[in-house]
Amino acid sequence: MNFSGGIGARYAAGGYERTYGFPVFAETAITGGAMQKFRTISGGYTAFYWTPAHHRTHTVWENGAIGGGVTQIFRTSTGAETVYTWSPSAGTHTLNGRGAIYAHWRNTGFTSVYGYPVSDEVHVGNGVYEVKFSLGKSIAWSSSSGVLVK
Repeated sequence: MNFSGGIGARYAAGGYERTYGFPVFAETAITGGAMQKFRTISGGYTAFYWTPAHHRTHTVWENGAIGGGVTQIFRTSTGAETVYTWSPSAGTHTLNGRGAIYAHWRNTGFTSVYGYPVSDEVHVGNGVYEVKFSLGKSIAWSSSSGVLVK
């Protein structure tokens, strides 16, 4: 294990196997970075995720509620909001936190109905914005048609 790399350094700083257990497999490349899983003696798993874009390593206790994914909202001083979502299978994607697509997703079942975004909220043409979700549905919006679930 490379203890000077992002994942190895975080593993060392956190107390090595006393905290995180032993490696399940070697550090492996994933879209946007690298990851590695560790298993404690009691059977719990912690996944380490590192990305060169952020130069940080994040850990996820996979036996906990956040193991399936996470959503975080960032607000600028002007009030604009960007929603960042992350899940192990879909990676990180963004939505307009003040937009109709995010509101519809949040208010009509959230991850239990749609899963996590597998695309960013993007303009697909003719004033239509769309986000694709991991459970196979898409939510689109335009000023002329409103929200449309595909």
